[in-house]
Amino acid sequence: MATLEDRVDVVKFLIEKGAHVNIQNRFGVSPLLLCAEVGNFELVQALVQAGANVNITPQGELAERNYLAGQA
Repeated sequence: MATLEDRVDVVKFLIEKGAHVNIQNRFGVSPLLLCAEVGNFELVQALVQAGANVNITPQGELAERNYLAGQA
């Protein structure tokens, strides 16, 4: 939620407290992917500096839907 609300201070606080920067929701979206999609490059930079995997790919329902859409 902090990434959606453009709360750089909250994101940095959560990172300092050990938040997992590579966690993905049930749609396979990571905080880094979400911030990149909405164009929040300040948060992208903070997440990358905290070790976010820039090569992470969506897993879960979103990945399945994208795969199935490509099969049509």
